Amino acid sequence: MKSFSRVEVVRCQPWLGTFVEIRARGRDDADPSERMAAAVAEAFDRVRRVDELMSAFRPDSDVARLNREARFREVRVHPWTFEVLRLSLEISRRSAGAFDVTASSARLGQRSGSFRSLRLLTGNRARFMAGVQVDLGGVAKGFAVDLAVEALLGAGAESGSVNAGGDLRVFGDAVVPVAVRHPADPSRIVRVLPLRNAAIATSAVYADPHAAPRLASRQGIRHRGEAALSRGRSISVVAPRCAVADALTKAIAILPESRALSLLERYSANALDLSVALPCESAA
Repeated sequence: MKSFSRVEVVRCQPWLGTFVEIRARGRDDADPSERMAAAVAEAFDRVRRVDELMSAFRPDSDVARLNREARFREVRVHPWTFEVLRLSLEISRRSAGAFDVTASSARLGQRSGSFRSLRLLTGNRARFMAGVQVDLGGVAKGFAVDLAVEALLGAGAESGSVNAGGDLRVFGDAVVPVAVRHPADPSRIVRVLPLRNAAIATSAVYADPHAAPRLASRQGIRHRGEAALSRGRSISVVAPRCAVADALTKAIAILPESRALSLLERYSANALDLSVALPCESAA
């Protein structure tokens, strides 16, 4: 009988404006360490490619070309960029613009616009119908995480994780404890979420006052504070895909309760809403 060994390969590289850590575990009757190392290398290659395509700071990226040229003509982009644009528009429409990867650019000398000014056309082409620019930011980072996980699974990894600066996806039998930090004090851990076969992303603006955690899920969002991600509030979303989780953190922070619940349910997602609470006055 053949014996099978199981190994874990862990690598970390700087991409997407952060550090990306990839873990892959697997076994083979040949050389599992070599096989998992090749899987991790392929995963990083996908992350690198997303960085090249969707960084707003690379002059030759798809995003940079769109922002320079799409208000004048149709611009063909890579299928991955097109998919991120398509997903972004989908969530923008379903959230009534609470999530929007476009920003008006007054210096363009044209009327302002929103996600409705972005047109996606056949052949992976896009066009701006008003003076807007796109910043795919976090949703592109989440998309890169998803692509990396697909590469690991395709190469035979049994379990593992991809963590891109807090945009995290876990697969297989791996269980990763995710620490959610207090929005008023990042050194404090408020909640630990065991993540398995899912993705998580967090958007936060930290503040100093005392905070009180409030749990949001498809069963009910308790937080009824400001309809925006203000100082001292963080939103963490758990979803099947990391790109979706990242986009939903922005939308959930803005939407009223009923719309937020509907959006979470549509994407089989849950959210943890942590908000700063004002100090209670002492009873007389």
